[in-house]
Amino acid sequence: MRIVTLNVRNPSFDDGANAWPHRREAFFETLRRLRPDVLCLQEDIEALHSEVCRECGFTWFMGEPREDESPSTEYGSMFFRESIAGLASGTEWLSETPQLEGSKGWGAACPRTMHWIDFENWTLINTHLDHVSLHARTNGMRQIIALADSIGKPCLITGDLNAEPDEPALALAREAGFVDFSEGTGPTYHGFRKPSSVTEPLTTVLERVDKIKRLVEIEQDPIRRAELLRSHAEIKNRAFEYEKLAFPESSKIDYILARGPWRCERAWVERGDYSDHWAVVADVEFTDSSR
Repeated sequence: MRIVTLNVRNPSFDDGANAWPHRREAFFETLRRLRPDVLCLQEDIEALHSEVCRECGFTWFMGEPREDESPSTEYGSMFFRESIAGLASGTEWLSETPQLEGSKGWGAACPRTMHWIDFENWTLINTHLDHVSLHARTNGMRQIIALADSIGKPCLITGDLNAEPDEPALALAREAGFVDFSEGTGPTYHGFRKPSSVTEPLTTVLERVDKIKRLVEIEQDPIRRAELLRSHAEIKNRAFEYEKLAFPESSKIDYILARGPWRCERAWVERGDYSDHWAVVADVEFTDSSR
């Protein structure tokens, strides 16, 4: 069984040369070539679901929006082929109130979820941990492990954990008996960046954003004001790019974790220009004949 996990980078974002229309074909070409049996996405949106099924031959999927139901709201969907049938499924919000839709926990920047499907012999959990709060990532993983323990079956955890391997969230997973099938496969997040793109400190960029914003507020000439607004948008976009530099130039933050009688025949990171993350791919076999 081939498992692929990928943060698709929200297709509704305005990413300039890296916007969805410019990478859509590369995204689908990559998936068609990999031909996963199970595809676990992060940052997917509703408009993408039927297209993924049609283009990649999936017959069903499971996912829920993590907050409202606007067109840009992110899911965390799992796609399957007809030969794989689930028994039960559900969604929990990673917070102190896991059944409250849209709830945030432990200082998270936005609502975070885990989606799970229970199969006859195993359980799959797909998640996207918070990118800001270490506390939220750690407690989110604690909640995920608790769910896996309560179901009590061999388990796979997939997703963008926004955490390097030495973070507490991954330490918790290891202590709970999970093995990283993607260990040693290299970085998974690149942020559409080239090493030469970082040329000035983040503080300098943020100061320029504030300065231009103040100029826009006092400028009376409409032509000059329009020019300033364009500059402000460009610098704000650069500030957003710099915000992503909370991680090194390329980081391992996407995982396929396994607990139980699984054998990984092969795992790798699929490089390409289809997202700001690279897909993690694993060919796995369930080896417990007693279940």
